[in-house]
Amino acid sequence: MSVKKKNVTKKTIYYNTEDDPEKESARRPVVLGEYYNVHQTGMSPVTQLFIDRLVKELVAWADIDEDGKESLRLNDFYNSKGITTGTWEDLINKHPRLHEAHDYAKERIASRREIGSSRRRYDNATIARTIGWYCGISRDEQRRIAELKNVEQGNARGTLIINMAAAPSTPDVPLLNNKESRETDQGVE
Repeated sequence: MSVKKKNVTKKTIYYNTEDDPEKESARRPVVLGEYYNVHQTGMSPVTQLFIDRLVKELVAWADIDEDGKESLRLNDFYNSKGITTGTWEDLINKHPRLHEAHDYAKERIASRREIGSSRRRYDNATIARTIGWYCGISRDEQRRIAELKNVEQGNARGTLIINMAAAPSTPDVPLLNNKESRETDQGVE
């Protein structure tokens, strides 16, 4: 059995050099897919190590709350990594751990934006309009308010039908020959 030493920046990695295909494939990362990296203008591999790294970086990024460096928009994170919105959505749909980190980041951003709005650091109208993108509770409340507005507007603009008995005593309305109309005009016979 021969062992080869390979020096890699401050780390020494030892691996088996025998001609064993199982061991050879075991040390290579499994490529789960690839994506177009806009910063490198080429395709980049998606491995489990890449997903794990994205999860850690996303959680760390979501917790940044320093003035001027705070995390306020989720797309700022994945765009800084060269990932487009469509690719990001595909990644979070395929990888549950990344989806959990994505949800955590949205909650942190929603909280930061809402607190910042209440302290007048951010524009209240903008935050009120966009908070539903980040917070499920706010999104549900916005939907409920919209439904109430639709019901209210439906009642105000809807067709109102009023059933009235004809007034046969006027010359414009001919008398009906049924017993009901005579009872209403002349009283009970």
